[in-house]
Amino acid sequence: MAASIGAARETVFILGWDFDSRVLLRPGTEDETPLLPFLLACLDRTPELHVFILIWDYSFIYSWEREADPLRQMGSAHPHLHYALDDRHAIGASHHQKVVVVDDEVAFIGGIDLTMHRWDTPLHLPSDARRVDSRQALYGPFHDVQAVVAGPAANCLGELARTRWQRKCPGPCRALRPLHEGELNVWPPELTVDAIDVGVAFARTFVEDDGKVVREIEMLTLKTIAAAERWIYVENQYLTSESVQHALAQRLLSETGPEIVLLLPEAESGWMEQSSMGILRARVLTSLRQHDRHGRLRLVTPQVRKDEISTGVEVHAKVLVADDLLAKVGSANLSRRSMRLDSECDLVVEKCDSKSAEFIASVRNRLLAEHLGLRVREIALGLAEHGSLCRIIDEQSPSAQRRLIPTPMREDAPFDFAIFDGAMVDPPGPWSMAMILDRAVPKTLRHRLSRRWLRPLAWVTAFLCLWLVLRRWHGFTTGLSAAIAQAASALAADPAGAWMAVGCFAIAATLFVPVTFLATATLAVFGLWPGVGIAWLGSLASAMLSHSLGNWAGPRIVAWLPDQIETSVRRFLKRQAFWAVVFMRLIPIGNFGALNMAAGAFRIPRRTFVLGNIVGMLPGLLGLGVVVGRLLALLRQPTLTNIIVAVVAVATVAALTIYAKRRFRPPSPTSGVS
Repeated sequence: MAASIGAARETVFILGWDFDSRVLLRPGTEDETPLLPFLLACLDRTPELHVFILIWDYSFIYSWEREADPLRQMGSAHPHLHYALDDRHAIGASHHQKVVVVDDEVAFIGGIDLTMHRWDTPLHLPSDARRVDSRQALYGPFHDVQAVVAGPAANCLGELARTRWQRKCPGPCRALRPLHEGELNVWPPELTVDAIDVGVAFARTFVEDDGKVVREIEMLTLKTIAAAERWIYVENQYLTSESVQHALAQRLLSETGPEIVLLLPEAESGWMEQSSMGILRARVLTSLRQHDRHGRLRLVTPQVRKDEISTGVEVHAKVLVADDLLAKVGSANLSRRSMRLDSECDLVVEKCDSKSAEFIASVRNRLLAEHLGLRVREIALGLAEHGSLCRIIDEQSPSAQRRLIPTPMREDAPFDFAIFDGAMVDPPGPWSMAMILDRAVPKTLRHRLSRRWLRPLAWVTAFLCLWLVLRRWHGFTTGLSAAIAQAASALAADPAGAWMAVGCFAIAATLFVPVTFLATATLAVFGLWPGVGIAWLGSLASAMLSHSLGNWAGPRIVAWLPDQIETSVRRFLKRQAFWAVVFMRLIPIGNFGALNMAAGAFRIPRRTFVLGNIVGMLPGLLGLGVVVGRLLALLRQPTLTNIIVAVVAVATVAALTIYAKRRFRPPSPTSGVS
């Protein structure tokens, strides 16, 4: 890519999920240089050149993994360097296409973003001094696949890139260059050409502005799986799509179905992905193993060895090869969101003659040879001799330096974030209340809830209406406000007021009143001290009370929950119970009282539960106390000093929150990969 961009004359388009200006190009060589200085040098050398970079306007949860303020840094770097963060997507979606187009002549498409922890060679050496991030920290072997195309295919991707850019930044962005026969000025001279004059197509996932979903990748994937007769070879980072799971399972059940080889990472990167996508993947793998009645399934993970020390290779590729019929390389994972929500683009080659069939076979054989440390010719000869991918994998040498091992079934995820049947982490479509309800609450339970809660809801509505009517009498509301203020002052001044507040706090929290609201009110009345102590004791008392109620009424509570929700919550609370309780107090993930009752219903030990609350509640209450105290001081005396102190307090709490999140960052250097 660096060679192509270095020869660019007019336009370079870069589309990606992530982008890091510090990533090294040509690492370990004399031409090693960070990406941004390289682009600026190209722009200075070629005055007519324009570079357009369009990156997903990422979720805040990735903010500590990315460059600080990239829009300001990139936007002012050069007049011909155009950078934009794309937020034109459906709720819950991300832009995940990974495309680079140079002069509309050559284009790169696949799974690789121009960011950290992506560079490697096909050797995937266990230790390679060139594999370093921006802090010069080493990261492990990384496997991905990118295709390079020229001619009409590159021109087509140039049109795609312009459409994406103009959707975010309306207006002209340099016209599409016309194709000139035989012109390939920007093809990298060191890159071997694998095929010439082979037809290609592009399949997409995309949500239009009107909500219509383009699902070309999912439809193509399912049809390809159904059409395969001998082999299905897959490399993918994720495997959570129910439609793909069902299609593979049906082929496994068939007596005459194809062999299926699924090459996957050993585990998802870091505790957050292991606790979400990892749990969803484990369900799919369990189902596929149960359907493999004829022994035609191989779930494998690449591994490299040196001096008897084995190292797993991080799999980030998105590849599907069926027989010699079709090969697909691109950005789409086998996940729900890649099939139906995120923007994706895959390159597809379908068999139409002997030349295209040879290319399709070469993709599969070349990748399999890479992972087994064999020659491509050995893979081809093995298939010609006995026709079995499974046999080639099963007969690999146990002492080989590069090998495929069975993908382990991981059951040690620290938490279970796959609640609502994974609708929050891997949604099957744009987020909406209807989608969440469909995943979280079965219709039968919804009807039961509506009958049981309809009457209380009617009383609440009537009370609110009465309140709105009474608000018209200013004297009444003024007197009521004064009475509330007087009662609060009396409560704070009374020696027994603190203990009364603890009791009221405990009862209210047990009755599902939001604990953040109760803590804010307590701190507003009593101040930072003893307000924090009162809220802390009240929350602990409520936790013990509601835990006891849950323990007593456990079977009834569990019976109300859908099986999927019950399983998720049970696993979340029982897996490392103490840290699970601490985590849900540091980062509230549900109603305080409801989670306490659930912990009791699932028989979380009382001592572990109370200790988790003691540790988990205090940091949040202290931070809330500082913020509330400063805001109250600001309201009483809106001086410049108080404004500055309030801003500093809020900023400090925010910084401590970000620091706490970073302490939970995944240990793997490939954390947060797309």
